[in-house]
Amino acid sequence: MLIVKHIRSNLIKNMVTKEILKDHLLSNVFFSAAFKAGKAADINNLNNEKLKVFKSVEHPGSLFVSSKETKNAKVLDADVLATNGVIHIIDKILLQ
Repeated sequence: MLIVKHIRSNLIKNMVTKEILKDHLLSNVFFSAAFKAGKAADINNLNNEKLKVFKSVEHPGSLFVSSKETKNAKVLDADVLATNGVIHIIDKILLQ
Protein backbone atom coordinates (compact mmCIF):
# COMPACT_ATOMS: atom_id res chain seq x y z
CA MET A 1 0.00 0.00 0.00
CA LEU A 2 2.86 2.39 0.81
CA ILE A 3 4.41 1.80 -2.62
CA VAL A 4 1.12 2.61 -4.38
CA LYS A 5 0.80 5.79 -2.31
CA HIS A 6 4.38 6.79 -3.22
CA ILE A 7 3.78 6.12 -6.94
CA ARG A 8 0.51 8.11 -6.88
CA SER A 9 2.25 11.01 -5.11
CA ASN A 10 5.04 11.08 -7.70
CA LEU A 11 2.58 10.94 -10.59
CA ILE A 12 0.68 13.90 -9.19
CA LYS A 13 3.92 15.86 -8.70
CA ASN A 14 4.97 15.10 -12.29
CA MET A 15 1.59 16.16 -13.68
CA VAL A 16 1.69 19.42 -11.73
CA THR A 17 5.27 20.09 -12.83
CA LYS A 18 4.32 19.44 -16.47
CA GLU A 19 1.36 21.83 -16.25
CA ILE A 20 3.45 24.59 -14.64
CA LEU A 21 6.10 24.13 -17.33
CA LYS A 22 3.45 24.43 -20.06
CA ASP A 23 2.35 27.71 -18.44
CA HIS A 24 5.79 29.07 -19.45
CA LEU A 25 5.96 27.73 -23.01
CA LEU A 26 4.61 29.24 -26.23
CA SER A 27 4.05 27.56 -29.57
CA ASN A 28 5.60 30.48 -31.49
CA VAL A 29 8.89 32.35 -31.23
CA PHE A 30 8.71 35.97 -30.04
CA PHE A 31 11.69 38.31 -29.80
CA SER A 32 11.56 41.25 -27.38
CA ALA A 33 11.78 43.76 -30.26
CA ALA A 34 8.29 42.64 -31.35
CA PHE A 35 6.72 44.36 -28.35
CA LYS A 36 6.09 48.10 -28.20
CA ALA A 37 6.19 50.26 -25.06
CA GLY A 38 2.77 50.87 -23.56
CA LYS A 39 1.02 48.30 -25.77
CA ALA A 40 0.20 44.89 -24.29
CA ALA A 41 0.02 41.73 -26.40
CA ASP A 42 -2.12 38.74 -25.46
CA ILE A 43 -0.39 35.43 -26.20
CA ASN A 44 -1.61 31.93 -25.33
CA ASN A 45 0.73 29.49 -23.62
CA LEU A 46 0.75 25.73 -24.28
CA ASN A 47 -2.07 25.30 -21.75
CA ASN A 48 -4.09 27.66 -23.97
CA GLU A 49 -4.23 30.25 -21.20
CA LYS A 50 -3.65 33.92 -21.86
CA LEU A 51 -0.41 35.68 -21.01
CA LYS A 52 -0.10 39.45 -21.28
CA VAL A 53 3.30 40.66 -22.51
CA PHE A 54 4.22 44.35 -22.46
CA LYS A 55 7.10 46.79 -22.45
CA SER A 56 7.00 49.33 -19.68
CA VAL A 57 6.57 53.04 -20.40
CA GLU A 58 7.88 53.93 -16.92
CA HIS A 59 10.98 51.75 -17.31
CA PRO A 60 12.02 52.04 -20.98
CA GLY A 61 13.16 48.76 -22.45
CA SER A 62 11.82 46.64 -19.57
CA LEU A 63 9.66 43.72 -20.67
CA PHE A 64 7.03 42.14 -18.40
CA VAL A 65 4.74 39.09 -18.50
CA SER A 66 1.51 38.64 -16.56
CA SER A 67 -0.73 35.61 -16.18
CA LYS A 68 -4.05 35.15 -14.43
CA GLU A 69 -2.40 34.82 -10.99
CA THR A 70 1.08 36.28 -11.51
CA LYS A 71 1.40 39.98 -12.21
CA ASN A 72 4.37 41.74 -13.79
CA ALA A 73 7.04 39.07 -13.98
CA LYS A 74 10.07 41.01 -15.20
CA VAL A 75 12.12 39.63 -18.07
CA LEU A 76 15.67 39.60 -16.70
CA ASP A 77 17.36 38.30 -19.84
CA ALA A 78 15.61 38.38 -23.23
CA ASP A 79 16.21 36.77 -26.60
CA VAL A 80 18.48 33.93 -25.48
CA LEU A 81 18.76 31.72 -28.57
CA ALA A 82 18.12 28.00 -28.14
CA THR A 83 18.11 25.18 -30.67
CA ASN A 84 14.31 25.03 -30.65
CA GLY A 85 13.39 28.70 -30.15
CA VAL A 86 14.19 31.63 -27.91
CA ILE A 87 14.24 31.88 -24.11
CA HIS A 88 13.26 34.86 -21.97
CA ILE A 89 14.32 34.48 -18.33
CA ILE A 90 11.78 35.92 -15.87
CA ASP A 91 11.91 36.66 -12.15
CA LYS A 92 8.68 34.88 -11.12
CA ILE A 93 6.83 31.61 -11.71
CA LEU A 94 3.75 32.13 -13.86
CA LEU A 95 0.67 30.58 -12.28
CA GLN A 96 -2.77 30.34 -13.83
